Amino acid sequence: MSCKSILFLVVMTTYLYAQVDRNVAKLVDPRDGKAYRAVRIGNLIWLAENLNYEAKGSLCYNENTYNCTKYGRLYPAVSAERICPVGWRLPTRQDWNALVQVAGDSSVAEKKLKATAGWIKSSNGTNELGFSALPGGYCYDDTVMGSDEDGELNFNGIGEKGFWWSAGEEEIGVVALDNTLKFFEFEVYSCEAQGLFYSVRCVKESR
Repeated sequence: MSCKSILFLVVMTTYLYAQVDRNVAKLVDPRDGKAYRAVRIGNLIWLAENLNYEAKGSLCYNENTYNCTKYGRLYPAVSAERICPVGWRLPTRQDWNALVQVAGDSSVAEKKLKATAGWIKSSNGTNELGFSALPGGYCYDDTVMGSDEDGELNFNGIGEKGFWWSAGEEEIGVVALDNTLKFFEFEVYSCEAQGLFYSVRCVKESR
């Protein structure tokens, strides 16, 4: 993965006391009829599952449809920026930062955001926020990345890592969770996005 820089999420010293409501109505995507769980965390409603809309250029991990059903699809940056259904959008760095603040801080966000099953090496979470993060892995295209003339798709990290696109003013970023058993650092990566495929969570304002 080629990254220009790594920007750590800034965690405010003031804890954001905000209600977490898991009883938000499901989103039914009008484009294909798929239903998704949703949860209100702070001032936003988040999808509690990765998006699984079959857009052009998107992939299932290892090109296996079962992985799409469980983890959602992996999207290139060009699709991710406009892939959310009408009324929903790709979360910004500020949105992800607010999510961490609701959890308490970056040292505990990892456990509270992760699903209670599905992570290897005993690194499952408590899912206290209802976010249900799963380690869907990622993919990169050797041809685009310039490391392989044959154009092989490389899938990595399933069971260990989750990556989600993050909208930015100048370039798209990535939020990452992994299966480390040590102190977890919730990071936003500002990357050269071409040739990379990551998961998508959509958000909308809570009214």
